[in-house]
Amino acid sequence: MHRFFTGETLCAGPGEFFSLTGSDAHHIRNVLRMRVSDEITVCDARGDLYFCKISSFSGDNGQEVTLSVVSCEKNTKAARRITLFQGFVKGDKMDLIVQKASELGVSDVIPVYMKHCVSVPDASSAAKKTERWSRIAYEASKQSKRSVPSRVLVPLSFTDAVKRMKESSLFFCCHENAKKPIRSFFEEERMSGRFADGADISFIIGPEGGFSSEETELLISSGVPAVSLGDLILRTETAPIAALSMICYEDMR
Repeated sequence: MHRFFTGETLCAGPGEFFSLTGSDAHHIRNVLRMRVSDEITVCDARGDLYFCKISSFSGDNGQEVTLSVVSCEKNTKAARRITLFQGFVKGDKMDLIVQKASELGVSDVIPVYMKHCVSVPDASSAAKKTERWSRIAYEASKQSKRSVPSRVLVPLSFTDAVKRMKESSLFFCCHENAKKPIRSFFEEERMSGRFADGADISFIIGPEGGFSSEETELLISSGVPAVSLGDLILRTETAPIAALSMICYEDMR
């Protein structure tokens, strides 16, 4: 069953109605070519899941879809926010990172300006790229049947990224020279209670050239633990997928 998201809190019961508009309505009517009485699911801002039937189309070219609620499942799972701070990468590598990170449960992806970034977009280009990545995150979230879609936020400087990271309950950087395996780090943090269910997690990945010496020093002085993803050196687009997979594994324990 096709899934869509709404940023609203619906609080609707069986037999009640609400509408989807804009690009989602266009997709339902003109791309999927769905019709009245076809069924879809909609997740609201709280992650509650609504099973609906299409009641009617209205507006120009069917740009509003009215839905009738058949049933609802409340989201009772503690929401863990996972934020990936990713150094800018060249070409379409960021497309892959955003797509796979969204499929693996990341909440927010924040691009970061770093010294060794091979490609650094200007403000105008960064805004356009962020809009594109947001669409990729949204579609990947739908495909993987997320309760709440991933977001791609505005880029940050490295210093601001480190400050933002430390607002989370648990934070770390993936560094090629780190000695502590990520699994050992998670075990220690679980013992301390910082890896509790629902605790926020933030981590940062360097660009193709890795962290500069100045950035590494700032991470150390800021108290950001460095963890290793293994003996092999991973590409920057592989590292976040590996780290998120390990977080998923820990959450299934």
